[in-house]
Order: sequence, then C-alpha cells, then structure tokens
Amino acid sequence: MSILSMRIYIYIWVMILFSFQTFAQKSKAPTPPIKAQLTFEKTIFDFGNIPQWQPVSHTFKFKNTGTKPLYIYNVNRKCGCTTPRWTSGMINPGDSGSVTITFNAAEAGQFDKDMTVSCNGVEEYIDIEIVGTVSPAPMPEELKNKE
Repeated sequence: MSILSMRIYIYIWVMILFSFQTFAQKSKAPTPPIKAQLTFEKTIFDFGNIPQWQPVSHTFKFKNTGTKPLYIYNVNRKCGCTTPRWTSGMINPGDSGSVTITFNAAEAGQFDKDMTVSCNGVEEYIDIEIVGTVSPAPMPEELKNKE
C-alpha cells in the first residue's frame, strides 16, 4: 500500500469516527418529563392580618404539566389548626386542580404553617405554606359555651 493510499485510508476512518461522534451528541432542547408533574401557581400565601376565632381559607391552584396522569395521595399537615381539601382522582396532562387550606385562627400572633403535598409526580413531595398574623379578639359566645 502506498503512502498516498494509506493517508486516504486514515482520512476516511477519521471522518467516519467524527461523524459518529456528531450523531451521538444530545439535543440541547429540554425534554418533557415522562411522568406527571405538579406545578403550583404559587406555593406561599400571606393572609396578612386576620381576626381571631374566624377561620380563613386559601386555594392553591395547580396544573399537571407532565405527560402522564397525576394523582394527589395526601396533603400532610403538621398542625390541627389547618384542614386541607384537594382535587381527588386522576388529573390528566394539561388539566388543573386545587388544594384548599382552611386555617382556624384560635391563637393570636404570627403564624407560619406548611403542608406537604404528596403525589406521583416528578417531585413526589411539594411544600405549600400559609402565613399571616392573627389579631386578638374576644371569644364568641357560641365558642365559650362549648368549653
């Protein structure tokens, strides 16, 4: 084999190897998740000042931005002063739902309560939080009679 033939032969092999490497590069565009994905509009809500003894509620809205059906298994609360309600059943990709938290403002002062939403999404646990200040007020008569 002549030197010229040898150079052509090496050149062809080098080009083949570089072409494989070019095709092996991954796309830089993000790929959508292959699971459900729970995406909240907001994860923190500030009630501001609220009166004592009057329960207040806030609804956290979310969307399934994944490619598979979403299921919310539970909303874990860390305090008996909060009551969660949530969209149950299957939430298809692109569909929306909500988690409503009711806070019983029995104690005056600042509060910061967080709940953990557990689901089958890419992120299995997502925290949502309510904050605010409870202004002191006299106890209503109907609550006094229950004691």
